[in-house]
Amino acid sequence: MAVTAGTARAAITPPIGIPLSGFVGRGVATDLHDDLWATVLVLADDRSPGDTRHALVTLDLIGLYSDELVAALKESVRAATGIPPERVFLSCSHTHYGPVVAETGDMPGGRHPLAAAYREHLSDAVARCVRVADAARVAVDVRVATGEVPLGVNRRKPGPDGSIELAPNPDGHVDAELSVVRFDAAEGRGRGGRVATLISYACHPSSLESSVRSISADFPGILRDEVERSAGGRALFVQGAAGDIDPPDKRPDWARPQQIGAALGSAAIRLGASAATTPSAPLASRRRRVALARRGAASVTDAEAAVAELRALDATPGASGPATWWRELRVSEGEAVLAALRDGRAPTIDADISALRIGDVALAFVPAELFSELGVAIKRRSSAPVTLVVGYTDGALWYVPPRHAYEEGGYEVVDACRVAPGAGEELVDRVLALLHELF
Repeated sequence: MAVTAGTARAAITPPIGIPLSGFVGRGVATDLHDDLWATVLVLADDRSPGDTRHALVTLDLIGLYSDELVAALKESVRAATGIPPERVFLSCSHTHYGPVVAETGDMPGGRHPLAAAYREHLSDAVARCVRVADAARVAVDVRVATGEVPLGVNRRKPGPDGSIELAPNPDGHVDAELSVVRFDAAEGRGRGGRVATLISYACHPSSLESSVRSISADFPGILRDEVERSAGGRALFVQGAAGDIDPPDKRPDWARPQQIGAALGSAAIRLGASAATTPSAPLASRRRRVALARRGAASVTDAEAAVAELRALDATPGASGPATWWRELRVSEGEAVLAALRDGRAPTIDADISALRIGDVALAFVPAELFSELGVAIKRRSSAPVTLVVGYTDGALWYVPPRHAYEEGGYEVVDACRVAPGAGEELVDRVLALLHELF
């Protein structure tokens, strides 16, 4: 046998009434539109000595905004299967119509009783799913194809006064690449049935307005369904560097995610049909914890003043709501910077980056909402023949913009960025170093 692959899927749909993530202050889920799923691909190279199993876990969630939660999920997989945490990749689709999961670090509601119970359910479901996928492994042939699908649009539009609006910008940078990796059951010298199809594209799953309070996987769920109906096997969607890429428009119309998912599904089916055979081995991975410069004041005095100013913005005891949440978030970041400066350390924030090699195909995993041009930089400079950049994996750094975006401003930089200018370029270099070790 050579490289083997197995897949499985488990429902991770939360209960109605759970706090929603994706848009601050939206409240709790009022109904279910479509289920959320964990879909797993377990790979192993049975020609190599020792345990070579790797588990890619794709989740219909906005992200895992907690190192403790990531560690707990990986430990549940290790306990159920023996696959070590460093070879488990927890990748979120970034749907904006799913639950708050982490106790802290996500949007409001992580301590809600339903959220606490959901974390337990998620851990059990993921562990069971990986165990089933591992038991289902068969020898596979690997095929890969890439193409351009001009669907997503840059969402950072320069306003008349030079400020950046959160609106479609047809002239802005966009990564339109759609990548498809096929895993077909090997039958002698021929090909067997489809085991799995891995699909990568960069676009925010936020095709509906923020007023929608339904649970939904958004267009990635439709995309998967389209591919599975046509090709068989399980389809897994991995989100790309989508930090500044949105669907063309947003409206409270369920036809919108259907249209986007069907368009991407049709393109993935066409690409998959013409995919070229590529080596399935070697199968290997690398992982590294890196410290990136944290955004904030440069001196203790400035940091103390910044925290005091933020605390004074809303001194109302028990105040809640989006404005209070954002203020508390900024206070927390400011306090982290202040603590480091008082200790004589440069303020940093850790990022768990990793890379997986499947023959000539590389998956580069980053725990962030990476801007599209940084994702393209990784692809273009990668030493692998084919590279998929996968964001929202094994944690969440929030937005990681390129250096020039800090001068431009905008929501992703002003409101939801924790790293200093230049951290994005450093992250690219660190990921490329991992890829260079594998290739």
